[in-house]
Amino acid sequence: MASERRQRIEEIFEKILERPQAEWPGALSEACRGDGELEAEVGKLLSAHARMDGILDKPSPVSEVASGRMDRPDSVIGRYRLLKEIGKGGMGTVYLAERADGHFKQRVALKVIPLADEDLRARVVAERQILASLQHPNISRLLDGGVTEDGRPFLVMGYVSGLPIDVYCDRMRLSLRERLGVFLTVLGAVEHAHRNLVVHRDLKPANILVSPSGEVKLLDFGIAKLLNPNLGGADFPVTRPEDRALTPEYASPEQVRGEVITTAADIYSLGVILYQLLAGQRPYSIQDGSLPELVKKICEDDPSPPSARAVERDGSVEEISRDASPEGVAEARDTTAARLFRSLRGDLDAIVMKAMRKEPGRRYTSVELLAQDICHYLEGLPVGARRGNRWYRIQKFASRHRMGAVAAGIVALSLVGGAGTAVWQASIAARERDRAQDALRGSEEVTEFLLGLFDSSHPDDTPGGTVTVLDLLRRGQQRADSLVGEPVVRARLLQVMARAHQNLGQYGDAKGLAEDAVTLLETEFGEDHPELLPALYRWGIALKNHGQYDSARIVLERAAASQDENGGSPVAEMGDVLEELARVSIYLGDLSGAEGLAKRALAIKEGSFGREHSETLSTLGALASIYRFQGRFELAESTFREVLSRRRALENPDLTVLTGDMLQVVDLIRVQQGNLDEAEALAREAVTVLHDGSGIGNRNFVWGLTTLGVVREAQGDLEEAETLLNQAIDIRKRTYGDFHPLVAEATGVLAGFLTRNGRPAEAESFFRIAEEIDLQTVGRDHSRHAGTLSGLALALMEQGRLEEADSVIGISLQIRTATQGRRTPNVAQGLAYLAEIRRRRDRFEEAEGFLSEALEIVSDLPGQGTVHGRIHDAFVRLYDHWGKPEDAARHRALVGPNH
Repeated sequence: MASERRQRIEEIFEKILERPQAEWPGALSEACRGDGELEAEVGKLLSAHARMDGILDKPSPVSEVASGRMDRPDSVIGRYRLLKEIGKGGMGTVYLAERADGHFKQRVALKVIPLADEDLRARVVAERQILASLQHPNISRLLDGGVTEDGRPFLVMGYVSGLPIDVYCDRMRLSLRERLGVFLTVLGAVEHAHRNLVVHRDLKPANILVSPSGEVKLLDFGIAKLLNPNLGGADFPVTRPEDRALTPEYASPEQVRGEVITTAADIYSLGVILYQLLAGQRPYSIQDGSLPELVKKICEDDPSPPSARAVERDGSVEEISRDASPEGVAEARDTTAARLFRSLRGDLDAIVMKAMRKEPGRRYTSVELLAQDICHYLEGLPVGARRGNRWYRIQKFASRHRMGAVAAGIVALSLVGGAGTAVWQASIAARERDRAQDALRGSEEVTEFLLGLFDSSHPDDTPGGTVTVLDLLRRGQQRADSLVGEPVVRARLLQVMARAHQNLGQYGDAKGLAEDAVTLLETEFGEDHPELLPALYRWGIALKNHGQYDSARIVLERAAASQDENGGSPVAEMGDVLEELARVSIYLGDLSGAEGLAKRALAIKEGSFGREHSETLSTLGALASIYRFQGRFELAESTFREVLSRRRALENPDLTVLTGDMLQVVDLIRVQQGNLDEAEALAREAVTVLHDGSGIGNRNFVWGLTTLGVVREAQGDLEEAETLLNQAIDIRKRTYGDFHPLVAEATGVLAGFLTRNGRPAEAESFFRIAEEIDLQTVGRDHSRHAGTLSGLALALMEQGRLEEADSVIGISLQIRTATQGRRTPNVAQGLAYLAEIRRRRDRFEEAEGFLSEALEIVSDLPGQGTVHGRIHDAFVRLYDHWGKPEDAARHRALVGPNH
């Protein structure tokens, strides 16, 4: 009977949805024919459907008056006839439509963007690209697209007849386990989007529909952040904070504040949705529908856990369940209020609250890890969100093996009385003994592992008699996988192999191994194990080297947060974490934040090691580098000179680091003072020190050759400069092989030299070699590849191949924007290059726009005086060519003395 009743409710609901909303009350009364209970049930579904959109997701006035008329039923757009309006929001209006060309019958959802809003039109074009890139059974598929007669873009997607996920789960009275099963399907779709570098940014129940047959469809990537530069053109619109469209009830704190958005924002929104599915309430109640109040709660207040919220009697306007009373919420989950509270308390509370943490770095680092915890819960295994102590894991084991646990408990109880006192007296000594034994066992395991690895790698056992580093690493991976009973040792070995892959330039493999080490430790011990901090640190470095700067920041922030949570005074390892966070912040253009992090790291290092220790000096050098990026060249030079002086005074200075400091000073005095003689002397000293110290294969030796080559170029000795740069390439190849990121870097430096000195065709050939290495090592989407493309574009421009140059610099800009953010010096420089190409193509207004955007970017960044000067110089060239002498004179007065 219940199933028949549900089917009847569904039929009436679907039938009424086909009619205009104004006709719903009459249609509802007619369909229910006096059955008050039936009418109430369907009425609640219709009310929920009508208020799907969030506070900010209101109809856009321009969508209704865009062309002086509304799109009406029977209107034809492209090949489709509109049947009725089925949705409206700030991103446009959605219609139910059907094919009108007579070829075949097909019902679709057609979304029209408002005519008057240029940004929204551009964003819809982006949505078309995003949807076309996502091929997943649970993501609504893009079928078609085009432009209306009056110039409005439109998208055509498969029509999904379904209910929002929360309404569907309540109406079907799904149990908690059934709801989690549906939610796992959603996670699979979102994970697919994230793997394709797409962040949804507006996940909410209204964008997750479930059909009557239970099929889940994820909708509306209209405000998604497109991260993959393969999918867009050079002019891809970047969403500005002031233009952000979102639904604040489900938005993350960083979205509300207008900060950089990563996949962590989607994880927060998924946490809110899961909270709602489990507890029947949203996390936050607002009494007056006040947006400022809601924003304050999202950014500042910690919500009650779902278990507590589910049993609250809340009379606020946020009641969203079919019945917001504890009894009604429980009934919709096919249970009682008391059982619901017990089911939610513990693991499910922990999972939801971890996904919803205020700080992005403390949430799940991927959708996959969130799904893994839910699967562990369903299987009765420990979940990573719980700071699982030993007793927690014993409980989980016992719940999976009840009979065996009962028998063991009876035996244990018989022994407790007599042994209790002795155990208590021995516990302190045993704890210290166990720690020592664990350390010794770990050391022995590592030693045995390495000996076994090399024993199995005898040349006689290898085809051709040659054992390569990659052979050893592959065998090491297999042997590490066999250490099932030693998670700490296995995690350490995974990190060692990650570093080896990193040194080989295999950044993707390094990242995967480092992530595996973190996942292993979390799964076995929770978040408070002492090995987790260094594992997170190594993972953050691997992500940075792989070019995933946002993700690196999140992981490193999480490492810093883990130390803060565990309490105690700062440790030296925390100094390393903060220093690395500072370096990542440089890549992301946050130079002020980088300075603060470096100073915190320096304070920790000084407290741990003293002012004269090499570790402290390393961090002081990092701070000097930040001053340099900020354009505070005098402070940077004086700081580097202090580091160099103090390092020379060390009893056994590290020659590599010592010469690195020398080369930093060389670059600074060359650029700022033009003192080429001192620069040359220091560069030659650095090269000699490393050469005599058997450091020819060292990175700094090659850097020394490169720096000396640049100095000799500035002094006019082009022959020696070219010889030095070629020598750098040869050393890199002998050290790392032909295909390594550092070989690509050295090759690109030589190519840039050739471009600057009137040999762009030769430069192009070297840039092409560097690009091939990039694609085979770091990949297309790495910032290193963006740098290669930037140089290639200039070489093409100098050959007069302007259209090719335009396309190449556009791709470079996309990669820079995706990896580092839009408002960074590298992006500003790329925009200046693009403007120069457009100027040479006589597209003056476009060039002016790109230069204006570049100037706006660097104006918001501290210490970018040199870049300012270059941009003003580019304005001068543009206006001179354009025939605007007054504008040229205005910018000429702003060009710095070095330009």
